[in-house]
Amino acid sequence: WGKNHERTTLFPFFHYGYEGNSNLLITPLFLKARGEEGESTFATWGYARYRGRTELDMITPLFWQYRDPSIDLERTFLLPFYYRNTSPRGDDLVLFPFYGRFKRHGLSDTTWLTPLVRHTKDLTGWETDIYPFFYSGRNRNSTHLVAAPFLWDFASPNDRATVFFPL
Repeated sequence: WGKNHERTTLFPFFHYGYEGNSNLLITPLFLKARGEEGESTFATWGYARYRGRTELDMITPLFWQYRDPSIDLERTFLLPFYYRNTSPRGDDLVLFPFYGRFKRHGLSDTTWLTPLVRHTKDLTGWETDIYPFFYSGRNRNSTHLVAAPFLWDFASPNDRATVFFPL
């Protein structure tokens, strides 16, 4: 102990301490803390909560939600099937394993349907793939089309290569 601070521990039953406006209590069942600027943390074996400049809620290991109001960011996990991320930079949504969309505002947009179908658009072009047989897209002035194993077509402003099996 000292001026404006004190710590008490009775191991393994509890630990308590304070310093200024902050305090900390730890027991085998939970942790509770408050910081100098009013931020707070509460955690047990299966649940945790933090409130400060950012916010976090967890029901471990299934649910996590993180928020940062200063940059308008929110992330939510409901493991193992759901993920959502929203912010001014982009929006992501995953419903595993059937759907996923990853969007960067003004830059790119990618959509997955099942693990085998993907469509992407960005500043330089687009692409659609159905794995493992079909690929089609454009990147600037070049294009490609593959319908395996029968058709391969690659074109650019200066070249073109086409194979149509068996010709």
